[in-house]
Amino acid sequence: SQISTRDAELLQLREQLERSEREKKLQMERIDELTSQLDALRRENQSLLGNVSFGRERTDEVKRALSNKSKGSVADTKAEQDTLDTKQQNIALQRQIRQVQQPKERAIRIEDKNSDYMKSPWRVGRDEIQVIEEKPLGVGGWDEVRVAMFRGFRVAAKFLHEAIISP
Repeated sequence: SQISTRDAELLQLREQLERSEREKKLQMERIDELTSQLDALRRENQSLLGNVSFGRERTDEVKRALSNKSKGSVADTKAEQDTLDTKQQNIALQRQIRQVQQPKERAIRIEDKNSDYMKSPWRVGRDEIQVIEEKPLGVGGWDEVRVAMFRGFRVAAKFLHEAIISP
C-alpha cells in the first residue's frame, strides 16, 4: 500500500516535471520569437538611420549648390526648394526612427508583464505550500529548496528569497 502510494506520488511528480518542461519549452520558443522580432526591428532601425544619413548628405549637397549660385535665379529657387524638401524628408525619417524605437521597447516590457508564465496554472502561490522542515535542502543566490506539503503530497519546494520578489 505504501509502495503503491509512493509510486503514485512519483508518477504525479514525473507528470508535473514533464508539464513543467513543456511549459519551459513554450517559454523558450516565445523568447526566440521575441528575439527574432527584436532583430527585425533593429534591421529596420538601421535602414531608417541609413535613409536619414542619405537625406543629410543630400541637404549638404543642396546647401553647397546654393552657396555657389547667385541669388534670385531660377536655379537658386529650385535649390532652395530641394533643401526644404530634403529637410522635410529628414524630419519625417527621424519621426519614423522614433516610432520604431519606442514601440519595440514598450512591447518587450508589456510582453514581460503579460507573459504566459504569469498566467500559468503551474504557478503556485506561497499559501498553497506548507513548509514541513525549516532547514533548507539547498540554498542558492536566488532561492532555497525546502521539504513541504503541496495538495497532500510531500514535495521539494523552491522559494525565491524575499529580496528578489517584487512587491
